[in-house]
Amino acid sequence: MRLLSFALVSLLFVPALVAQPRPATAVLAQVQEAVGGEALTGLHTLDAWARCTAPAGWFRTRLYAARRGDLRFEQLTTEGRFVLFGRTEGEPWRYDQQADAFTALAPPMQAFLEGHNFHLLALLPTVWLGDPTATDTTTFSGQPAHALRFTDAAGAPLWSYYDRETHLPLGLTLRNPFETGADEIVITFADWREVAGVRLFHHATIAHGPERFTYAYEHLRLNGPTPARFARDATVTVDPDYAAIADLHRQQQAAHLTYDPDRLVAMLADPVTQARRGTLARQTAADNRARFAAYFGSVHFREWADVEPPRIRISPDGQMAYALLHKRVRHVPKDAPDGPETDTIFVWMEAWEKVDGAWTLKLITSTDRPGGIE
Repeated sequence: MRLLSFALVSLLFVPALVAQPRPATAVLAQVQEAVGGEALTGLHTLDAWARCTAPAGWFRTRLYAARRGDLRFEQLTTEGRFVLFGRTEGEPWRYDQQADAFTALAPPMQAFLEGHNFHLLALLPTVWLGDPTATDTTTFSGQPAHALRFTDAAGAPLWSYYDRETHLPLGLTLRNPFETGADEIVITFADWREVAGVRLFHHATIAHGPERFTYAYEHLRLNGPTPARFARDATVTVDPDYAAIADLHRQQQAAHLTYDPDRLVAMLADPVTQARRGTLARQTAADNRARFAAYFGSVHFREWADVEPPRIRISPDGQMAYALLHKRVRHVPKDAPDGPETDTIFVWMEAWEKVDGAWTLKLITSTDRPGGIE
């Protein structure tokens, strides 16, 4: 009886088992094994292309990063504006498009630049940020996580989170380096796939206060050729062919909103093939000019806009491309602006071919449905 009582009393005073932070070296060793082991050890460069969405629209990014510390970040918006940052041989820089000049980066902008190096910050944080200054156990997006605290280029804390079960990176939290907007930025990783023996996420969501940004990675390449990749120059390589076709789509919108048939016909093959409603039609330039002129003469557009960003893919040889478009078009009769509105959702695919160095639209296949119906 005394033994039982003693045992019960002893159990009452056993401290509760609480998950204790693991040493950072142990956490990172498990992460390396989970994402690729020796393949991660051999990772020297990363080339990451993403199609992105933001509250103000869509944009494209391309980031080159080298294990040795060089970095180049390019961003091209749907309006044709671009931003360009880099770090070459330890010197961070920015290209000012308006002034056509290079400037040095202050620490907040350095933190902005490095903060977009999502993959290598998650997979090789000590290469970019040095040793962690603290460890913790917590949850991230509802998942039990190991957390490692680092210090970014502006001297602010950056936390990296790793799944306690799978050991894959879950995301990052970092301090907003600028004076406007919410203080904290939360980056969440998803859609893990293997690339050259290394597991990489193909989707990232950035939460900054009420704003949400998404990065859908269309191309991730490891250890590609590096000559001139990190050069300090003003050439945006987010893909000139992608940029050219994106610009042609801006011209399509402008042609509709300015009722200009010639602007549309100029980008079409003669003849162009259209697949729609179970039929194939080959339409000459004259046919299309007459058709668009009649259409533009009969409607007043209230909206001709993207429902989602265009999806553009270029063939490896740069000679062919396709684009998937998702548009909402609203118009009323030109002679009755207060008349009934036609609201239509269009989805179509375009096949482009480079002819004598210029992109020409060869084939269109389209579908549509009434707008306002989910």
